Amino acid sequence: WTQTAGPDVTLAGADAAQASFTPTALGTYTFRLLVSDGAGEADDTITLVVQNRPPVADAGPDRTGLVQVLVVLDGSASSDPDGVPSPLSFAWVQTDGPPVTLAGADSVQASFTPTALGAYTFRLLVSDGAAEASDDISVTVLNLPPIADAGPDQTGLVGIPIVLDASASSDPDDVPSPLSFGWIQTDGPAVTLVGADSVLATFTPTALGTYTFRLLVTDGAAEAGDAISVTILNQAPTADAGSD
Repeated sequence: WTQTAGPDVTLAGADAAQASFTPTALGTYTFRLLVSDGAGEADDTITLVVQNRPPVADAGPDRTGLVQVLVVLDGSASSDPDGVPSPLSFAWVQTDGPPVTLAGADSVQASFTPTALGAYTFRLLVSDGAAEASDDISVTVLNLPPIADAGPDQTGLVGIPIVLDASASSDPDDVPSPLSFGWIQTDGPAVTLVGADSVLATFTPTALGTYTFRLLVTDGAAEAGDAISVTILNQAPTADAGSD
């Protein structure tokens, strides 16, 4: 057996009925077989085409994320079954969702920081220089619910205004909308709440007792609640017997 064309290889058993070789490159390999009986000879040729096996793209499993928290897209599970003709190259493109800027879009790992809630879809394209494959991944950015804080329980006196203060409430991700507030009375002598839809609400108690209020805070997608009790105490009388 002799090689007549194609990438050079080493033939094992070149002087036997069966010869073998391991191709290391794509292409067309041609070999000539020469057969002799000692008095005459004949020959034949064979052509072998070593074809490329396409790469396998793997963008990883679908994910969840949070607003303003870095998300890393990882294509490192992608592979090339035959490792030829070139090292793998990568390209990430966004196909759906709020627009983002992808850092490392031409690398095995790309990243972005979401600024809005929603589903973000990306496509990974992997090429070995002769063929390519793709895979999609979806990243769902979830809302973090707000935290309601109605403040500590209070005490007060009849006829003196009480301020209910929710300014310690917060929204961990500040989306999708600014916080809105709602105060409702749940127990105690009935009062009129001023600013019941504001961060600060006030009322003036007219009777002794325990007044209970519930604060509801919403970010437009989720809500949280907290309760506060205001105990109106009796004010001791002042004795005055007059002058001698």
